[in-house]
Amino acid sequence: MDLFLHDLNEAYSTGQLTTDDNTRLCYIDYAFIERQMSMTAASMYWREALQDCKIDRSLTLPFDRYRLSDEHRTDRGTSLSFDFGQNLSHNFITYSSSNGITLEQLSLAIYYAFLFKLTNGDNDLCVGMNINGKYKEEFMSVMGMFVNAIPLRCQLDPHWYFPQLIEHVKEMFTSSLEYSYFPFQQIVAQHPNATKAAFLETSFEFQSYSSKSIKNEVMIGNARLCEKTFSIKIDQDEIMSKFDFILSIQYDSDTNQLSCIINASFDLFDRKTVEKIAQRFHSMLEQLFNIKNIQIKKPIYELSLILPDEKLIMESMNNTHVLFPSVTCIHHEFAKQAMEHSQKIAVELDDQSLTYSELLYYVQVLSLNLLNEQRVIVGDSVCQCVERSLSMAIGMMAIEMSGAVYCPLSPRDPKHRLHGLIEQTESQLVLVHHLTKNKFNDNIILLDIDSVLIDSDMESDVDINRLSSVLVTSEDIAYIIFTSGSTGIPKAVCDLVRIDHNDLLYYQGRKDYQVKLHGQRIELGEIEQCLLDTSISACAVIKWGDDHLIAYVQSTDIDVEQLWTHCQSHLPPHMVPSKFIVLKKLPLNANGKIDRKLLPSPSSHFSNILPSDDTCDSDIKRTHDGIETIIHKLWCNILHHTQIPINTNIFAIGGHSLIIMELYHRYQTTFNLQKKIFSISLLFQHPTIIDHARFIYQAMNTKSYLQDSWHSLHLAQAPASFAQERIFLDEQIRFSSKSSSKIYPVALFYRVSSANKHVSITRLYRAFQSVIMKHSILRTALDTDISGTIMQNCLKMDSISDNMNACGFSIINLHDDKDRPIDKAITETIDYCDLFELAEGRVIRCHIFRAYRQDDDLSLKSCNLLTKDDFVLFNIHHSAFDGASISIFLHDLSHAYETDCSLPLDDDALQYIDYSVYERQMNMALSSGFWQSQLQEYNFECQLSLPNDRQRSSSEQRSGCACVAEISFDDVISTTFIKYTSVHNVTPFQLGLATFYAFLFKITYGQIDLCVSCFNANRHKSELQKMIGMFVSTLPYRLQLDSHWSFDELVKYVRENVHIGHEAQLFIKGIGVFIGYLGRDDLTTRALIVVDDEIFYRTGDLVRMDNNGLLHYQGRNDHQIKLRGQRIELGEIERCLLNTSISACVIIKWDDNHLIAYIQSSDIDIEQLRKHCQSHLPPHMIPSLFIVLDKLPLNSNGKIDRKLLPPPSSHFSHSLQLNQKNNLEIKRPRNEIEIIVHNLWCDIFQQNQISIDSNIFAIGGHSLLLMQLYHRYQTTFHLQTKSLSISDLFQYPTIIDHVQFIRQAINIGKHFEDCWSPLHLIQAPASFAQERIFLDEQIRFSSKSYDVIYAIPLLYRVSSATSLISITRLHRAFRSIIMKHSILRTALHIDTNGSIIQHYLNLDINSNDVKPYEFSVINLREDNDRNIGKTIYEIIKRNDLLELVKERVIHCHILRQYRPDDNLSSENDDLLAKDDLILFNIHHSAFDGASTSVFLRDFSFAYETDCSLALNDDTLQYIDYSVYEHQMDMTLSRDFWCKQLRGYNLECRLSLPTDRHRLSADQRSAFASIAHMSFDEDISIAFVNYACAHKITPFQLGLATFYAFLFKLTHGQNDICIACLNANRYKSELENMIGMFVATLPYRIQLNSHWSFDELVKHVQEKCLSILEHSHYPLQYILADSHLNQLKMPFLETVFDFITVSSDMTCLCLNDATLEQVSFEQSFEVAKFDFMLTFIYNPTLNDNRLSCRFVCSHDLFDPSTVEKMAQRFQNVFYQLFSSKSSASQIDQSFTPIKKLSLILPNEAQEMQGTIFYRLPNIVNEGMFIYFLCFFYVDYMP
Repeated sequence: MDLFLHDLNEAYSTGQLTTDDNTRLCYIDYAFIERQMSMTAASMYWREALQDCKIDRSLTLPFDRYRLSDEHRTDRGTSLSFDFGQNLSHNFITYSSSNGITLEQLSLAIYYAFLFKLTNGDNDLCVGMNINGKYKEEFMSVMGMFVNAIPLRCQLDPHWYFPQLIEHVKEMFTSSLEYSYFPFQQIVAQHPNATKAAFLETSFEFQSYSSKSIKNEVMIGNARLCEKTFSIKIDQDEIMSKFDFILSIQYDSDTNQLSCIINASFDLFDRKTVEKIAQRFHSMLEQLFNIKNIQIKKPIYELSLILPDEKLIMESMNNTHVLFPSVTCIHHEFAKQAMEHSQKIAVELDDQSLTYSELLYYVQVLSLNLLNEQRVIVGDSVCQCVERSLSMAIGMMAIEMSGAVYCPLSPRDPKHRLHGLIEQTESQLVLVHHLTKNKFNDNIILLDIDSVLIDSDMESDVDINRLSSVLVTSEDIAYIIFTSGSTGIPKAVCDLVRIDHNDLLYYQGRKDYQVKLHGQRIELGEIEQCLLDTSISACAVIKWGDDHLIAYVQSTDIDVEQLWTHCQSHLPPHMVPSKFIVLKKLPLNANGKIDRKLLPSPSSHFSNILPSDDTCDSDIKRTHDGIETIIHKLWCNILHHTQIPINTNIFAIGGHSLIIMELYHRYQTTFNLQKKIFSISLLFQHPTIIDHARFIYQAMNTKSYLQDSWHSLHLAQAPASFAQERIFLDEQIRFSSKSSSKIYPVALFYRVSSANKHVSITRLYRAFQSVIMKHSILRTALDTDISGTIMQNCLKMDSISDNMNACGFSIINLHDDKDRPIDKAITETIDYCDLFELAEGRVIRCHIFRAYRQDDDLSLKSCNLLTKDDFVLFNIHHSAFDGASISIFLHDLSHAYETDCSLPLDDDALQYIDYSVYERQMNMALSSGFWQSQLQEYNFECQLSLPNDRQRSSSEQRSGCACVAEISFDDVISTTFIKYTSVHNVTPFQLGLATFYAFLFKITYGQIDLCVSCFNANRHKSELQKMIGMFVSTLPYRLQLDSHWSFDELVKYVRENVHIGHEAQLFIKGIGVFIGYLGRDDLTTRALIVVDDEIFYRTGDLVRMDNNGLLHYQGRNDHQIKLRGQRIELGEIERCLLNTSISACVIIKWDDNHLIAYIQSSDIDIEQLRKHCQSHLPPHMIPSLFIVLDKLPLNSNGKIDRKLLPPPSSHFSHSLQLNQKNNLEIKRPRNEIEIIVHNLWCDIFQQNQISIDSNIFAIGGHSLLLMQLYHRYQTTFHLQTKSLSISDLFQYPTIIDHVQFIRQAINIGKHFEDCWSPLHLIQAPASFAQERIFLDEQIRFSSKSYDVIYAIPLLYRVSSATSLISITRLHRAFRSIIMKHSILRTALHIDTNGSIIQHYLNLDINSNDVKPYEFSVINLREDNDRNIGKTIYEIIKRNDLLELVKERVIHCHILRQYRPDDNLSSENDDLLAKDDLILFNIHHSAFDGASTSVFLRDFSFAYETDCSLALNDDTLQYIDYSVYEHQMDMTLSRDFWCKQLRGYNLECRLSLPTDRHRLSADQRSAFASIAHMSFDEDISIAFVNYACAHKITPFQLGLATFYAFLFKLTHGQNDICIACLNANRYKSELENMIGMFVATLPYRIQLNSHWSFDELVKHVQEKCLSILEHSHYPLQYILADSHLNQLKMPFLETVFDFITVSSDMTCLCLNDATLEQVSFEQSFEVAKFDFMLTFIYNPTLNDNRLSCRFVCSHDLFDPSTVEKMAQRFQNVFYQLFSSKSSASQIDQSFTPIKKLSLILPNEAQEMQGTIFYRLPNIVNEGMFIYFLCFFYVDYMP
């Protein structure tokens, strides 16, 4: 912009611009230069940076809505901004400068952290950023478009601290800017499978500016032009938004202030959501940059987006502690609450709720039924099987109130299981509701809860005395629940509790001695058993206080220190007693057992451990230095002592595991230590102040080493590294001189594989030199100095000869010589004695082997190119190169070759020689102690007893010659090996080492002290990751093996982690633990254990504890497994199978996804087994594969040996190849879709062939695979979610079935997705909607009324008092609309073939006879007989108003009000003023309700711009739609509608209360009887809230209400079919088109009178959703398929419609003038149908938002009848939706719709008076009359 303004000023001032075409660059030059640039390095960078990145994956931001894949963006957005403020800006800028990071990089890092939290933990974040592409100085003076968009990807570690994230972002951002010239298009092109560049949608922007230097004025010559700010805004809250979400940070360098702007698209976000996002971002800034900077010192995942007000809400919600007064049973407390808070909500489900009084009443009613009718007594078991409902709460509490034992059953369990559970509980009764009745057989007594409550006499008093007589105590069983049962049979467990004075629940007693100490569960018996392994005769261990274990030992001569040492070596630290008390004899009870109550108190013994006040100071070991003094103070503070000797064992003075943990964290904080350099296990093992001080010293030294930053020392000479030294000496001493040169080469051998690509030898040589230049280790000499020290010396590059051979680069031309094959040539090259000269720095060689070609001649040998099958051999000495160096070397060599220039050199880059110096400065004290302890007492002279063929004498050098054997493992073994590592949480290295140890143990005939060497990469600092050099360390790995270990135990001991606890079973206690299995003491004993009077549950889970006290799951000690999130008892499946004819079976989990059933049987049908399991087990417990064996393998004890079972893999492949049912050959795919689906199956199952009739579950499929297939189908066939149901794939799981559903979905998708383009037609067949209206108007109605039946009048009044409207401009705007929308000038007529044709008129024809519209001005006069309403009525009723044959389908009439001061001349005035009217009349064949907003928008725009609307010949017109509509494939929809109307009596009319009948030959008159009603605000809100809560549309809810009303009105007709109107604009192209699209469709429901209203709504919703997919199928086809015509279809005479009024339909804006819509009087209404209900919902109104009207044919109904029906409908509406409590109000969830009443309140009052007027001598007549009246009146209209 500055360039433009500068040149503009110069050109204006001087009349010309000074340019030099020869020197000045133009933008076209830049475009050419850009395409000539080498992009290789940039391409490699972006390919690596975005490797595995799904660039078409959008971040999961908190969207309010989603944009469909084929939906275009609207460019509408919102913008929010906030200032950081002075303090936050200051802290932000200070942090940036003090940490050496730019404000832009810091802002980006915060954005990443924010996105990580906002996306709920997405740690692969890729955002877009626009970069100024003027990367050369020459481009600065060039005007043009240089901006490039690049992706900035951050793979974030949630455990990073914020400074770590900053460093990562800084490095990434710097690298990305370096290659930002790489074009966006080419970045995206590197990902050909990506559908879009989603990173652009979430962008970042940083702008730095100077507020003082911003020019608000521009000089053009002598003129000053002031800048006017401008932004593209749609309205006050909207802006133009190019992307979905952009965060922009702006920095004012003058004021040092920062601000933030967030722009978001309205397509995806509401403004409120963006406001909330902005608040959360500001909150994060406050967390990170407040004064304390607390959050910066925490991991990123601990950052919070929760706002302060939300935190308060959460805290209040979590404050759930409530103290209850003392009561005995829970139902007593419930009754008490109900009495005190009778009107408060007690239970709530969705929008249903019961108050305490209501709930108590229902509970009492049901309880009395249980007591009186079902004869339930206290202690009886009563089961309940209901779905989630209010009935569930009522039933549960009623069972408790009756004194019975509550036993819940799951409705999702199969019948077999439910019956088994009922038998176990010995229950005689099951409570159910209508959805679960069919779960049980007839021999089980069922009680329907809802029936009891509905049929009860609501007005009778509850017999409270009967309920009060039920005596229940806290000792009685409250409920029974079932576990899955490890034996295969579910187990019932009971829960007894006692309640203290605060109503807190406590479990009673334990029968063993398990205790919980500091979060650890301890078996005291295990400690006692450990002690009894010593010389003591008896012992007892107790828990004392909350912190100590006390061991009482019976002995006359025992060393307590020895006991301590014994326990420490055999028990985890937390199980070592704090104190040993020695007694001559332990106290016994009368039964001769230890009486723990008589053991002496430990308190006196503890006081004797620490020094007393009179202890001599010289006897106390005091601290020696500062660290010991600090530790001593910490101990005294924690243990509450004034003096502790520094050699005192912490456990001897009351210490325990929690105190050690506390000290550990105090040490970390006090001495600023890291976890990885400070082990808590050492504190346990060496528990004195002296020991702790020593470890802290070591940790501080290690920390100093690890944290010191390494930088370049700029050295040329230094001592060799330890690794170099080791290799140098090994090669010189251990090996003979004849072989020393070839012992340590690292050979890299590559063959040219490209046939048409060549490699330049010259460029390869230059690249080779460049790598040596960059990495000084590749030009480093090794030799001994005069003192015998091995030194390294880095040679300068200029000291190395330019000669190729002298630089170690040689070319070898191979000859066709059989005595000299290529392998021999390579071997000779590697074995060449002068290959390396370490003393001279020759450590790397490159050899080019050019293959012999017959057509070569001598001259070609000097060619500079390598071609196919030529070779490149690199030889590098191991002293300068290790395995990890290979990738670095190849990366740099490739980069240097492709760019053909030297690699960037940085004098400050760390080199290998620097590492060797720092390595020797490290403090090794800690490591030295470690390795000494590792090798303590190891016999270094002992060699492993390997089976040698010969011996080497001690003085003999080794030759280096090798004997090699290689083993390859098949896929099964390899997979099993890897899976073992995953299951046992070990690395492949650790597992391989464990296997090697086991092998060595056997091959050495049982040597158990094994020590081998292992290699370690040893790149322990990040600075070493990209450095070439030799870092590998060779270390001794010693294992003292126990021959009795299992292999799992061996693996555990080989693992590198150190653990403080052993692997053991996890026991749990607490409120959730049950008290036992009902009637199964054996199971109770096995599952529960009592320790210190507390019940613990044996989980069966094996766990281990790590150094931090965290428990890690290790597996199971039984056969319970976890499969895809479900816990499964394998025994339960086995028990199910054993109920068939098989003799034995075993179930295993295989491959993380499958259950395999091994069956022992000689004759069994697998399909029967599968069906048996499906009927008795939940779906997740059905085996994937059944393997039948003649006999299951047994171990020596006669039990099934699971290890010997055949692997399932071969059986899976067999089941894929053969049909399991009859072993027939596989059925192959027969068509294209079957082939594609078959390939997908084969790809997922990794098979070559699958029969198309194979059940997916029979070949190893499961739910996750089906989900995967579902998404693959959608992607492959481009299907929409709604067109393919995943439930269908589950129910029909074969390729044949899936193909059928896909084919159907493709047909639907094709119908919806085909792109429609304009056909440029002027004549075509009428659309189905036009055809229907044309025929209906011509045939169904009498000639006297036909012109007004299908007219749509729109009337608007000028409401502006000051703004005037030009009639001339109105006329031009009106004409412009008719020009744009050809449907408004379209004629309909019947051609000679009887087809209805549409033809639109060219508007250029000016003949009055064919003018397609009328535009008239009517001046109203003050005449009472000709008022406005009458004038409008006469206009609308004109017979010639609309003539379809003459294209006259639209008229506009201007009605100007009479004004007394007007004179005759003013009648021709061109202006409209306040209260003047505009009347549009449009024929329904060209216009529908949805067209109104399109018409008004275009009309307003045409008037305001006063010019023709933009015409586009390529715009789709209505005539195009009608053609495409006729071409659609309707096969699927035809089948749907045939099924919908199958069995329906199409000639059956609804029994409506008509006043008269119409003869079949009569034409209808169109006269209407109308009734209108409005609902108050409460009812309207209740209606809308119900729709929202049940996730249904208002249309669906209104239709359900109408169905219920019709059911009552027709005296119970339950097969109801009516017509509904559907907008039918099913494609986006139709949204902005004027025309008639409305479809009239039959909506049939077969209603059940016992349904509640909720159930009716659910059925209506399902019906509407199914119809929605087939709403495009025309009514004509529906009728034709049933051989009917439009005149003889009764269902077309009862119609429902629901209109939602949008704000753009109620007013018309013409510049500043506003016109409001005027409603028509009822006299204008016509009756197109016999009986029509229309709802109108206008959300813009403050009151009466919801209304409805009945428009009925006067041919059948009198107005009074319609009015009465409307009142009855309103009454039904109030029963359903009134929030006010009344006798007529019904429960939407429970009350059957047959209970709805049509009786009006005044009628009910009249009936009441009639019913209860009784004569003295007549007793029952009144009640008899009541029923008669009720029956008659309830159904009267």
